[in-house]
Amino acid sequence: MSREYNNYGRDQFNFENVRDVYAGSASAQQRVSVIGLDPIPPEHKADEWIDRTEPQRELLQRIQAQARLIELVAVGGFGKSLLASWLFHTVKGEFERSLWLNFRKVPTFNEFARWVLQEVGFLIDDPRVTDEALSVELAYRLTEKRCLVVLDQLEAVQNANDRASFEQFLQTWQNRGRSSVVLVTTRSTFGATDRDHIELAGLAEDEGAAFLRKQGIQTRDEAQVCELVRMAEGHPLLLNLAASWVRQEAQGELRADGLEFFKRLFRQYKGNAEAKVEEIFAQLFAELPERLRSLLLGVVVYRDPFGLEMAQAMLADTSIEDLRSLSERTFLREEAERWTLHPLMRGLVEQELKESDRYRESHQKAIAYFASEIKPEKESIEDCAEELEIFHHYCELGEYALAKQIMDTCVDFLDRRGYYRNLLPIYQQLTQAWSGANPDDADEQRNLGWAWIRLGNLYRSVGQYQDAIEAHQQAQTRFDTIDFSQGRAVSLGSLGNAYQSLGQYQQAIDFQQQSLEIKREIGDRQGEANSLGSLGSAYDSLGQYQQAIDFQQQSLDIAREIGDRQGEAVSLNNLGIAYDLLGQYQQAIDFYQQSLGIAREIGNRQGEAASLGSLGIAYRSLGQYQQAIDFYQQSLEIAREIGDRRGEANSCFNLGLTLAKLKRKKESIEAFQSARLLFLDMQLEDWVERCDNEIRPPRRKINWVLWFCVGIAIVLLITWLRK
Repeated sequence: MSREYNNYGRDQFNFENVRDVYAGSASAQQRVSVIGLDPIPPEHKADEWIDRTEPQRELLQRIQAQARLIELVAVGGFGKSLLASWLFHTVKGEFERSLWLNFRKVPTFNEFARWVLQEVGFLIDDPRVTDEALSVELAYRLTEKRCLVVLDQLEAVQNANDRASFEQFLQTWQNRGRSSVVLVTTRSTFGATDRDHIELAGLAEDEGAAFLRKQGIQTRDEAQVCELVRMAEGHPLLLNLAASWVRQEAQGELRADGLEFFKRLFRQYKGNAEAKVEEIFAQLFAELPERLRSLLLGVVVYRDPFGLEMAQAMLADTSIEDLRSLSERTFLREEAERWTLHPLMRGLVEQELKESDRYRESHQKAIAYFASEIKPEKESIEDCAEELEIFHHYCELGEYALAKQIMDTCVDFLDRRGYYRNLLPIYQQLTQAWSGANPDDADEQRNLGWAWIRLGNLYRSVGQYQDAIEAHQQAQTRFDTIDFSQGRAVSLGSLGNAYQSLGQYQQAIDFQQQSLEIKREIGDRQGEANSLGSLGSAYDSLGQYQQAIDFQQQSLDIAREIGDRQGEAVSLNNLGIAYDLLGQYQQAIDFYQQSLGIAREIGNRQGEAASLGSLGIAYRSLGQYQQAIDFYQQSLEIAREIGDRRGEANSCFNLGLTLAKLKRKKESIEAFQSARLLFLDMQLEDWVERCDNEIRPPRRKINWVLWFCVGIAIVLLITWLRK
């Protein structure tokens, strides 16, 4: 397991004011990365568009009336997304910022809110900010400029764990919003009032007839076309499917026998347009050539729009003509040589796939395609998109060990770069889905235990220490069940790290000692170095510096012996801490500089931030306050980028100390107050108290002056009375 920087048992670095403790300018920070978020609206093709008089008029009226929220509701296939796209392209020039979000891949509320805030110029990257706080902040920031925000297919979050957060935001916006417009398309309402709700009906008869003509349908009797529109209840997707059938079966001419076919087909589904879609879909799907049916049952597993190469991964001889044929038959939608399925059609094709013998094969072909596209060099989470897709497909197949295995290939990179927020839901999903692992399968229990360890470390990285402890206890239970010594040792050490972060140093030492003994028994040299380093940090926190140095030196020797560069950097930084606490500042600086060089060399952002912060502390101790502030600011920027809220809290606290040295009392108190908010949220009561102690001295001084004045007044009063 990876080594960590343990410098939490001492004062740390930097500051910002209380209002902005959660955020900063988007230009200065890492952008929020939401893999699979689709910010591109469907292309509005004017030559194919049929005006829908009533809903278009009503939408424009609401925009002109500066409505806060517009909820466009209809069952699948009524054209909600296309109508929203028409509005988006028609009125976006009236807004300072226009944003489109498709919820096909169901981002979390946390990801959604941070992304929108980023796009309107107010990035919040502190992972501790709750959904509730993000909801309020998002509603507030959308009042500062006139924005159009379209949330397309929001029904996708219907069964999500955080559905309530989306509802809370929409309610907050409905009650308090101004300036901006939020447009929601959904199959089911999210609680909008009648004032904000539009129930989308089907096409009017003349609109439906015009639509069918655009689809190439001809007739000798216009009344037959109008009757088909009525039978389809103006449902655009159903009319599109009907047009596809007429083109295939009757050369594009709607005749009496064709109309009779639709009457028989739809008779039992009056008032249920989706059921009619299912019926005609079944007819068209059954009549597809076998190779096109096979292709469709393959590409349906892709979550994102796909191109020809991805389609060929499912059926090798696929051509552009094949994909366009499926588009003409209404199974696919094309935009710029990328294809996707209409949500309602996707559900129907997915059901066909599950009932066929192709389910496993299709996901396996998707896995093979993404495996061939994996990027050897990585700079950001976008470069891991293929691994994340492979993870998804393995989870769909219930192959959780393989899902973990593919994440193992990129998780260390993502962890070093600080993508904790992105990794947390992945490992939460993995551990929850895998909860039914066979207790008698040692390999499965071992892999599940490692997944819990990873989840616990991620919780610790974002300051959720109690969650971290519970995750590591879950891991320990799995390892104990199969008598797996290495796993037990790692879980004990991880528990020690979590208790160290909570300031419970003796309990941390007890866990680390147990871990060290097991690692020595089994000959785990890297694990031994980890435990020695963690013990050194705990003794630092207890003020036993020489003992801490002994442990850290042993850890450093092993790291160098086995070529563990990250472990070497950690040990050097922690040795610097011990010498710093002993007052040997120049020696400490030498260790910090060595640690910083290695951290930068291997791309460990958390390590880089820790070393920069440590350098700031050393220079503050030497009285070189401006140089200290420069190091703190560099460290703070990285801590924010990677979502290291403990590092950010330490930054606030340490800059408070430095500003106090410079007699900048107001700024110093603001810094301590910022740190206090962070420590309070992380339930670190000792550090909250330390912040309080730094904030209170000026108040205590004032109190003493007041009591002195009161005392003098009492003496004077007694003297006067005696006279």
